[in-house]
Amino acid sequence: MKCSYCGGEVVYDSEFSEWVCPACGVVYDSSPIVDDYQYSYPAFVYYAKYRAKRRGEVFYSWLLEATGYAKSMSGVVYSSDCVFETAVKLLHDVYYSERPLPPAEDTAKLAVLAASRLCSEVVSFEKLFSSTRELGRLFRYKSLRKLYIPPSARELALNQVLRAAKCLEERGARVDYSVLELVDKLAGSGRGLRPRTIAVLVLYKAGYSVGDIAECTGVSVHAVRGAVKKYSALF
Repeated sequence: MKCSYCGGEVVYDSEFSEWVCPACGVVYDSSPIVDDYQYSYPAFVYYAKYRAKRRGEVFYSWLLEATGYAKSMSGVVYSSDCVFETAVKLLHDVYYSERPLPPAEDTAKLAVLAASRLCSEVVSFEKLFSSTRELGRLFRYKSLRKLYIPPSARELALNQVLRAAKCLEERGARVDYSVLELVDKLAGSGRGLRPRTIAVLVLYKAGYSVGDIAECTGVSVHAVRGAVKKYSALF
C-alpha cells in the first residue's frame, strides 16, 4: 500500500495496531503525526503519540492554508493550471522538509512565483511581493532557499516592458500590448541581450519616440539610439 501523501510504503505498527507511513508519519486511521515512536516506557509512548497527533493536525492545517492561498491567486497573478498544480507540489515539499514551518501565505507566494517560472509563465513580482526585502526574509528557511528560482532573461525583459508600458500610459500614450510577442523572439535570439535592451527594442518597434523610451526605461537617449542601430536587423 502506497502513502497518498508522500508515495512511501505504508507499514503496520503492531505496537499501536495502526497502519503508518514511516516516511512522513501519516497514520491511516487517525490524524497525521510527525514524531517517531522512540520511547522506553508505555506512559511516555502514549503521551508522545497524543502530542504528535495534535502537532500533526496543526502542520496539516498549514498545508491546507498554504494551498488555499495559492488557489486564491488563480486568475489574479496567473492563468494556467500548470502553475497551481506545480505550486501545490512545491508546498508539499516544504511541508515534509521544514520545521518550523514558514508563514503559509508567504510560502504560497514563493511557490507560485517558482511554479510560474517552471511553467514558463510570467508572473509580475510586484503582484506577489511588496519588495525584495519581503522576499529576502523568507530565505532564513532552508527549504525556501531551495524553492527560489532566479528569473529568466525573458521574464526580466517582459517585466521591463510592462513597467515601461505603464509609464507610457501615464504620459497619455496608447499602448499596443501585441508587441509583447517580440520579447520571446528577442530573448531567444541567442545574442545574449540584456532585459533593458530588449525592452528598448520592443518599444521602439512599437513606434514610440526615442525620448519617451529613454524616460520610461531609465536609459539615455544615446543608449536607445545605439541599441536600435546595433540590433535593428533582429526585427
